[in-house]
Amino acid sequence: MKMLLILAALILASSQVFAASKSVRVVYITPSDAGSLDRSAIAAEAVEHNHRIWSNNGANFRYDKIVKVNSNYDSNWFINNSNTSFGDSKWFWMANAFSEVKKAYPDAVLNDPNHRYIIFLEVYNAASNSGAAAAAAHGVAVMPKWIIDRIEGRHFAEVGSVGHELAHTFGMPHEDCTDVGETLGILCNGDYPNVEMDEHHYSRIFSDHYKDYFYEEPIDLFTIGKNKILKGTIHKKIPNLDINACAKACLNDNVCSSIVHYNNTCEFRDGSLDNAWDFNNYDSATLKEHNHLAPYAQRENKILAGTITKSVQGLEYEECANLCTSDHQCDSFVYGGNKVCDFRKGTFDSAWDFNGYDSAIKNLSASNKFRLDRHDIINGPIWKRTQGHTLNSCAQSCQNDLNCSAFIHHEQTCEFVDGTLEDTRSAPFWSIINVWQNKAYTSGARRHL
Repeated sequence: MKMLLILAALILASSQVFAASKSVRVVYITPSDAGSLDRSAIAAEAVEHNHRIWSNNGANFRYDKIVKVNSNYDSNWFINNSNTSFGDSKWFWMANAFSEVKKAYPDAVLNDPNHRYIIFLEVYNAASNSGAAAAAAHGVAVMPKWIIDRIEGRHFAEVGSVGHELAHTFGMPHEDCTDVGETLGILCNGDYPNVEMDEHHYSRIFSDHYKDYFYEEPIDLFTIGKNKILKGTIHKKIPNLDINACAKACLNDNVCSSIVHYNNTCEFRDGSLDNAWDFNNYDSATLKEHNHLAPYAQRENKILAGTITKSVQGLEYEECANLCTSDHQCDSFVYGGNKVCDFRKGTFDSAWDFNGYDSAIKNLSASNKFRLDRHDIINGPIWKRTQGHTLNSCAQSCQNDLNCSAFIHHEQTCEFVDGTLEDTRSAPFWSIINVWQNKAYTSGARRHL
């Protein structure tokens, strides 16, 4: 999977000529039995967290300031009042929440052509009838009270669920979330904030239906070399495309990472701008890759309690992360104070709470220890089998067992096997076509580092 990330500062550069003309509306609703409860600031912070992640991935959406609605109806009304605009009784809570949005936005309609909606609803058990933790439909995402509770408690999964549901309002479906070894996509229930976007998401963002919510054009995700021709192999040539359409076509391709554009002709072409030919009227562009935070789990307002091994002053947060990433002896860092970057040992469990300081620990996941082979099965005797595993938990289980050197994962089954990736057989065809149901076979063997 192609991973693309760009800096928010680049997104907001003064050279930007495109402006979002549509917006995401954020509404915070309290029922009449909530008393003086007001956690709108917490809800707004969660939206801003997700906005930052999306912006770093080249999807800087415009959103309006959060508005508060103090409903005249109690919690029971939201759950039980008959309103079938979102479906049957399981979804009354969503439909009733959206009906209250109209007190703040009288022009609000389902599938609004100019707005998406994020609604924070202070109602317990709002989603219990539907079996959903939160939900999105008709361009509307609703986050019930228990999500707000978890956000207030700094649980990052629920912070990330806001962006997950927002993505659904832009027509993004769930994705294959079994790729161990890669940062999970924003439509997985992944390790927020270590989620990112790729062609799966850009194909929606830059569609004619949604592009006006975002400040970017496709070419903004590329570094451009004017009057340059990349020297690599041409993989594809498409006529009659301007440079933005060329960039969009590349983003929607699983392989393309660089383009050459001339005379309204688009080429998917390998190469580096540092080693390109100078040639007038030809422009080349390569995808920006500036994310230094993806390898980290991060916690705000935390200081790791271990030993400081190095301290550098005057760095921005991403510069600190980049410095740690490039140092194989650095596993974690603390950033705060007057732009101080400390390489510091420790775990989040033993970290101190301290406002203004943020800690980050490298993700040394099981995937770093295994080579993977999709759809093939290692030949060899199976000596242990357990159920209820994701691919990642199977890899972790094998890593924790000193006798395990290889495994096979399929349909939530984890099998420890003796063998190597050099000796495999093909998985049954039915398992390959069911990859989206997570039924595919994957084999893994320890890396020898």
